Amino acid sequence: DSGISLFSPGVVENGYQKKEFFLAGNARSYTPTLPLPSDGKLVVTADPEVAGGNYKTRLVVFRPIDPDDFNGTVIVEWLNVTAGSDNNPDWILAHNELLREGYAYVAVSAQAVGVNALKPTARYASLLHPGDSYSYDIFSRAGLLAKEPTAALLSGLTAERVIAAGESQSAFRMVTYINAVHPL
Repeated sequence: DSGISLFSPGVVENGYQKKEFFLAGNARSYTPTLPLPSDGKLVVTADPEVAGGNYKTRLVVFRPIDPDDFNGTVIVEWLNVTAGSDNNPDWILAHNELLREGYAYVAVSAQAVGVNALKPTARYASLLHPGDSYSYDIFSRAGLLAKEPTAALLSGLTAERVIAAGESQSAFRMVTYINAVHPL
């Protein structure tokens, strides 16, 4: 189960609103059920939820203010932590197109490195991450929220498509996510 709470009421600019949310819950980790096959398609099983999977992370959302401007597609980016903190290369490279064409965008602090880099700042001191084994479930829960029309995340916009995105190190984790975790 996950809970979402609005942390920052948002900034309005260029017909878009930016809001920041905290996402909290108890995530699962995943264990391979077979050795790594030659085709790379790992088979996993979800571990039981345990107290060790408690998390509280951050989501940053950009969405069109006018529902008529929304094209129905939400990009959910697994923030990259290669540099030791959250970075959003997909947003940096594509934000002009995303804004021009009416996309909604959700940035997910899915990994422990990104969350831990935020924690020294007072506004993020309450964040908690149990470790990267849980990052796949945390990312899944953020993506599922993007699909819920009643969720506060998109302020009532209805997603027709949700696209997962990630670059570099995040893309490697995304391959495991897509091949092994997402089918579950």
